[in-house]
Amino acid sequence: MINREFVPFKMDLRIFVGGIGCIILLLNIKELILKKAQLDFKTIDYLIIAFFMFSFLSNIMWLHNNLKLVINDFMVIFISYAFNFLAYLVFRLNKEYITLKKFERAMLFAILFLALSIGLILLKVDIQTYLMSGYKGYVKDLSKNFLGGIYRYGGLAEDPNYTSLFAIFGLATHVFCRKKQAQKINIIYMLLCFIIFLLSASKTVLLALPVALIICLIKKGYLKKLINRVWMPIIIIVPILFVIFKLPFFASLITMSQRITMWEYAVDLFKNSPIIGNGFTAFRSYAVTVNWWYVQCHSTIFQLLCETGIISLGLIMLIFSHALTVNHRFLTFMTILFSIFMITTETAYQVYFIFILAVLPIIVSVVDKEVINEK
Repeated sequence: MINREFVPFKMDLRIFVGGIGCIILLLNIKELILKKAQLDFKTIDYLIIAFFMFSFLSNIMWLHNNLKLVINDFMVIFISYAFNFLAYLVFRLNKEYITLKKFERAMLFAILFLALSIGLILLKVDIQTYLMSGYKGYVKDLSKNFLGGIYRYGGLAEDPNYTSLFAIFGLATHVFCRKKQAQKINIIYMLLCFIIFLLSASKTVLLALPVALIICLIKKGYLKKLINRVWMPIIIIVPILFVIFKLPFFASLITMSQRITMWEYAVDLFKNSPIIGNGFTAFRSYAVTVNWWYVQCHSTIFQLLCETGIISLGLIMLIFSHALTVNHRFLTFMTILFSIFMITTETAYQVYFIFILAVLPIIVSVVDKEVINEK
């Protein structure tokens, strides 16, 4: 959950973790063969697998899209998608080893490590040389952080927007785990997460917070069922219609006007191959042809639309909608928060995406059974 930037002494630990995942997956396959066991996959599992298969299939369009393929960029994104798929399979096939305490400790460790990286940056310690690969861990842009400073801090999460998202993930996870274990809230830990959020200062996360809280607190009933069913179609379809019909809403904001331009380019690229998309990193290559300086389209929705096609985007809508229909408050809060976040941020190849898409629902289902059994 550290995002991309954790490269101690120029060694990318994602490769190490991915290697461990491959070994675990091979052992799982061996065990299934020896025991002649059947997979207990459900419909949602096949939807997730289908999403990844269609995503990888989209790359066949590199043979036809007349864009220049940048091999290094493509391989980074391809491996990121592959590692996300691997993470899902490992968690799904080994869910019996998941416990509430392990989940809480893993999140605690990740938050503390992220907080340490931001603290070192504030103390002007050079972590870029030893732990990162070209990123400073903070940015100076048009907006200040929520404490009034001119820098927004990302630490090892690289992008302050991801840092804000993860800080709220940490807060919500702590409350969920402590409530399940009937333990007191750790005020110091909660305060640490809150400070991280203030220093990273994502306005998207700030706007998404009250919406996610309100929806997750709505009691079960007709209204909650209706929201659960229509939420993801609205989140995905409305921004696309907003761009296609060039509605002026938010266009006066500088950052939004730039995003709208990128989304218009994404729609143009989508028209070239609407069914299966144009392949990973296609938007980056297309942006070069129109002399645009951004390397991504700043939206998971538009990224999937133009790179992996409408089938993959439709599968994502179904998968996230399924998470909402479970009607679990913690899962609802995290899903709503993330769904709003991905409107203005590219996440499909990030670890946060697979965490919300597949891993968190597995953890929640296992943890709930564990608590029931203990009672």
